[in-house]
Amino acid sequence: MKKLMLSVILLFANSASALEFTYTSRFADGSVFDGIANQLTISGVIVQGDAQRFADFVNQSPKDAWIALKRVRLDSPGGDVLEAMKLAEILHGLYPSMWVTRGKRCASSCLLLWLAGSSRGFDNGGQVGIHRPTFTPEYLRKLTLKESEKQYEIMSNTFRAFVLKQGLPQSLYEKLIATPSTSLYWLNDSDMQLIGTYSPYYEEKLRNTCGPLGNGREHEFRKCESSLTIRSKAKEFDRIVGSSGNLWWMKARESFLGRE
Repeated sequence: MKKLMLSVILLFANSASALEFTYTSRFADGSVFDGIANQLTISGVIVQGDAQRFADFVNQSPKDAWIALKRVRLDSPGGDVLEAMKLAEILHGLYPSMWVTRGKRCASSCLLLWLAGSSRGFDNGGQVGIHRPTFTPEYLRKLTLKESEKQYEIMSNTFRAFVLKQGLPQSLYEKLIATPSTSLYWLNDSDMQLIGTYSPYYEEKLRNTCGPLGNGREHEFRKCESSLTIRSKAKEFDRIVGSSGNLWWMKARESFLGRE
């Protein structure tokens, strides 16, 4: 099998501070086999337009994206909350495993991306930091004080609904709100036990469909999980790349979705 080094980082941004989307590998030397990456790294500051840049990135090589989106590694200090929510909603429909590896951080609005996955976690030495959301001035600057109050309430409620739905416990949400935007509270192992590997609705669906994980059933369980999510993932993926005319996806789409 031909071993290739992934030498090109695909960066779609008008600003050096925007998110970078990079195909990477779990192998220690960073190499990939047959030119296919098996994970995606999202790094940098979240800015307006990143959700669209992510879609553009996926469209450059749908086959790589489909495979790599099984595992997403995060390294971001956060940034624009509303843009993070847009990107989180896209990622949520693609069912990736979201992880923060040793020496990396996911802070502030990056929390939304981390919670968006079908599963999530952090290595020993990886960090997830939370604080109350703060919205960029552009969203509120032109509003009256009363309008700003109402708009902030709407945005805050949307933020709250998403993080609670994805499994952030109420106690940690209260900790998040109590932590000023100028500071960070770093999640610990006890917090991770409260959050859980899966969001509540996804865990219950897995439990009822695939049975318990354990007793030597990991391969069977993972196969069942893949079957459970593949059609929903394909629908979201098709929404992103369906009009691109990519030959690989045109063939793969029929396999995943049939002739709809």
